[in-house]
Amino acid sequence: MIWCFFFNEQLILYVLFSRVRDKLIYGKNTPSRDVDLVLSDISGKDFAEFVVRYIQEEHSEDEYRLHQPNASKGKSDHLQNANLIISGFDVDFCRSRSEKYDKNSRVPSQINVASAVEDAWRRDLTINALYYNINTNQVEDWTEKGVRDLILQRIMTPKKPLPTLLEDPSRILRAVRFAAQLSFEMSPTLKKAAMDVRVRMALQQKVSRDAIGSAMDDMFSSLARDPSRGILLLIEIGLIDVVFPLREKPRFPRQNCDNMELYTLGLVTLQNTQTLITSIFLNYPTLEWDLSQRRLLWYSAFFKPVYDEMPTNIRTKKSKKKEELFYQLLGAMKRPKADVQMIETILKGVTPLQTMMLHPVINSAISPDPSLQLYIYQNKKLLSDLRWIVFSTMKPIGIMWKETLVLSIASSQQSRPKSVQQYKDIVSLIENTLHLGPLLLGKKKIVSILNGKDIQRVMPGKIDGQNFRIITQAVEEWQIRNNILDEIYEEERDQIEARLVDHLIDIFPQFS
Repeated sequence: MIWCFFFNEQLILYVLFSRVRDKLIYGKNTPSRDVDLVLSDISGKDFAEFVVRYIQEEHSEDEYRLHQPNASKGKSDHLQNANLIISGFDVDFCRSRSEKYDKNSRVPSQINVASAVEDAWRRDLTINALYYNINTNQVEDWTEKGVRDLILQRIMTPKKPLPTLLEDPSRILRAVRFAAQLSFEMSPTLKKAAMDVRVRMALQQKVSRDAIGSAMDDMFSSLARDPSRGILLLIEIGLIDVVFPLREKPRFPRQNCDNMELYTLGLVTLQNTQTLITSIFLNYPTLEWDLSQRRLLWYSAFFKPVYDEMPTNIRTKKSKKKEELFYQLLGAMKRPKADVQMIETILKGVTPLQTMMLHPVINSAISPDPSLQLYIYQNKKLLSDLRWIVFSTMKPIGIMWKETLVLSIASSQQSRPKSVQQYKDIVSLIENTLHLGPLLLGKKKIVSILNGKDIQRVMPGKIDGQNFRIITQAVEEWQIRNNILDEIYEEERDQIEARLVDHLIDIFPQFS
């Protein structure tokens, strides 16, 4: 960060926000690719352009990309921000400033150049108002509250909470997010302010659904240590129904079931799922997990009661029949359609997976009794059934099968040690014994023994499109049951193909 000295010896450069906070919490070796820089005497855009020129002249081998700022025209032109990507680091440049708000908007109506002290006091949370002064190599806590709240593991605003939240109600969502991400407690005074009816109204009127959805997505992100803490806080401060508004009432599978009970059930399911994952990694630290998909698991766990209990086929304004889950995620939370489809895949797969785990063949295959396992693997019919039961259940779930398995086990009523062992046994059965992991993840495909022309050749009867699909599905089932998934040796092909043709003629005599 020697750029500031080449530019102006009087310029003070601060590293802000998460990088300072996370270094203080987790240590100096904490990995971080995002850097927020605050400048004392120049706009972010002007300084970023200087940095680009400096890099071109002195360090041309570094990779960088300059993003021109999208600053609004008018009062804040002199505060234009900029973004650079330098050697893999995402660096934001902005000038220290102060802000003033109108009652009807959370967008500042007036932005002025200010000192670092004023810049610190306008921040949303004390733990985000810490600065690392590059010139002096020191952390500066101008509110005199940031370091204290880090030590106390507390979420609090620099100024009085109620005016702070009324200026920009999205700040309460950020407070909830950081409580979940850091496992911190929200201060009682901030909680009390959040429960003020004026904050509730301001959140509904000033904050867009896109902004609410983005804040909650951050809360469910892979960085969040404890997303259930965020849901619990939203329930406690009475904003859960603003953030997750339900249009309809449940189907009443239980008496006196209401929307608040669905939120509470979702919280319990999410807590159970988090606890199970924590226990799995504590007991089997070598197990790997896709963190990007774990975010979708958190969504699925919280929305499972909504998916189970809310009425289906609700007609939207576009006359398309959608379940309440789709409204919640696509409409209220503004999540991408791809995420919604993955979440639905997890939720749809829970019941079939729970049914599969109750099957006697599955129970015998993962039994701690070696004699039972040996009996399954020596019996060709049972082994064939085992392969097909597992594959046919898991195939619709695909790449989300581990997430679905966790949610299925977490939703059942059994002890934690038994749940952890069941997860490990099922994963081992699928990956190590049946070798179906690559197929489910889409890294490998079944090499079909008979293609379309081969089927028409061996079964010359007239076959329409629907029956043709049934026959190709029968080919896939036969190959799964017989564990013929890859290319077969040429000397074996004729014999294996003849066995498959005999099987097809037996079950489809009308086309032979």
